[in-house]
Amino acid sequence: MSISARITAFLVAQKIVPAEDSDIYEYGFELLLADLFNFSVILLIGGISGHLWPSVLYLLIFVGLRSVCGGYHAKTHLRCHICTIGLFVLFLVLFHIRPLADGGPLLLWGDIIASVPVILFAPIPHANKPLSETVRKRNRRLAILLYFALVCAAALLGQFGRQESIVISLTLWIVSLCMIPAIDVHSFARREKI
Repeated sequence: MSISARITAFLVAQKIVPAEDSDIYEYGFELLLADLFNFSVILLIGGISGHLWPSVLYLLIFVGLRSVCGGYHAKTHLRCHICTIGLFVLFLVLFHIRPLADGGPLLLWGDIIASVPVILFAPIPHANKPLSETVRKRNRRLAILLYFALVCAAALLGQFGRQESIVISLTLWIVSLCMIPAIDVHSFARREKI
């Protein structure tokens, strides 16, 4: 029996969760535990590499922006772990490329280019979690507003030579990169006609 099944069975036995909803709760705990695993590994890698603060900032921005932008979702937990942790390793590799640290204009141009999927396609709904029109419009506004607020924060911090500028920009690039494989241009065109 999986951990999520055990937690759900305990909650059902305690009459906290109705038995008929146990599948929903088990799935929810499964997702929660998968996220907890991903975040723990990311923070562990960040701590071991001496970049705990950038790792925390990366997670805050990544999770916050992804929640309103949407993007690629792996079909299995293993693929999700590989993609999520792999993207974080990519972030760390890019973070160590020093020309980025000295190239404020390079970061800004990267942020502008990475804004294209956000502006054109956010939010990208997940097939298992369709968005109502109200939520879609709200997430769209939030995605664009948050993205450009983060670009402004990165530009401002860059003026003071703060490494957070690089962290913000690289995270924006990665969120944008996560959107690209999930873009369904045909459904986007149909949505815009409605």
